[in-house]
Amino acid sequence: MIANLEMVHNNGVQVTGRVTTIENIDTQSGSSYAKLTLEDRSGKLLAFAWSDSCHPSDFCINDVVKATGLFQQLSYKCVLKLQSCEQEIYYSAIDLLPASLCSDPSLLVRLEHLISQITIPPLKKLVEDTFKDNVLVKEFLSVPASFRHHHSYEGGLFRHSIEAAETVATSTVGIYPRNEHQVAVVAALFHDLGKIWTHGKSFRSLLDHSYLNLEILAPRLAELDMVWRPGADMLRHMLVCPHDNRHDSLVIEEAIRYADRASAGLDARQMAFANEPAFKTCVKFGDRRYCRSQEYKRAA
Repeated sequence: MIANLEMVHNNGVQVTGRVTTIENIDTQSGSSYAKLTLEDRSGKLLAFAWSDSCHPSDFCINDVVKATGLFQQLSYKCVLKLQSCEQEIYYSAIDLLPASLCSDPSLLVRLEHLISQITIPPLKKLVEDTFKDNVLVKEFLSVPASFRHHHSYEGGLFRHSIEAAETVATSTVGIYPRNEHQVAVVAALFHDLGKIWTHGKSFRSLLDHSYLNLEILAPRLAELDMVWRPGADMLRHMLVCPHDNRHDSLVIEEAIRYADRASAGLDARQMAFANEPAFKTCVKFGDRRYCRSQEYKRAA
């Protein structure tokens, strides 16, 4: 991970990172070099590539590359002078999520911990492949979960999704069968994924986000069908039915409903009391009133 590199002058390193910025520069002598930023979920570093080691035109935004080079001191900071660089095909999608895309990079650590608990290989592959979609990830990590209620700020959707998935993970483990527990964690993580279309730049307001969950994940669900159709159908059911009580439900879907409401309610309450004095216990926020209890204090 980039944050673990020893950034000292003349230290040689090998690092895998995602190219998030790139600038091709021509010098007065006619040579050219590329100035680029490499990122992973732990941080970023500035790197320079000269044409004698890596041709600048070899790089594109969002490429995942394995680079070797030496750290050099430049204007009071260490930069990486690349000696070789090649595209990396096999990599952890979660580790290579750019920290700069997330308003709170600690959420990426929590995401990695959640995914480490998924032990069913095709289900884990579905999650990792979803996070390899650069366009989807950029929206998922940046759009709000709502416009005026809970998590109504940049990155709110991702925070809400992590909170819901964590609640399902801790409340259902050891109680429900492994397959239901792990599918429910994934369903909670992606239960509002459709909001990248209804709350993002495309703003498709006529559509219900819960049904868009299925459309967005359709290619990965089709792949899951090939190796574990019951799991794929269970995930489809969980992605839609917690929002629609007209259908038969799995009992574990109650945990997804609760996790969704608990995350939303807690965030809305925090927003409601954000500018209120400590003694105030009830306040109106939107169309609801929120209450909080006073801390216990030992009598003098």
